[in-house]
Amino acid sequence: MLVIYGNFSWYSEKEAKGIENPGKSGYPFTWGTAVFDDPHVIIQEDLNHSTDEETSWFAIGRPMGYTEDIVLTVRFTERDYIHIFGCDYWRKGRKRYEREIEKTGEA
Repeated sequence: MLVIYGNFSWYSEKEAKGIENPGKSGYPFTWGTAVFDDPHVIIQEDLNHSTDEETSWFAIGRPMGYTEDIVLTVRFTERDYIHIFGCDYWRKGRKRYEREIEKTGEA
C-alpha cells in the first residue's frame, strides 16, 4: 500500500521488508523523512541505480527529532512526492557525513 506522509511517499510492504529482514539494519521510513531536516544532510546521486527515465538519490544524515546518535542513508527518487525506497545505516555513508562535518568545523 502506498503511504503518503507530508511530502514523502513509500510502499508499506517495502518498509516492512527492510525492517523485518534478518541481517538488514532497516529503519522506519518516518525516520528517513527526518534525515531531510538535518541541516548537514548530504544529497548525492545514486549512479548505480539511476536510469534515463528516473534519477535515484541518497540522502545521508541524522534523523532529527528521533535520535542524533546514528547517521542514516535514505534511498529515494523524486516523483509526485519524495519517494523513499530504503532507509538504512550504512557505514560508508556515516564516514562521508562525518568527513563533511569535520571540513565545515561544525562537529
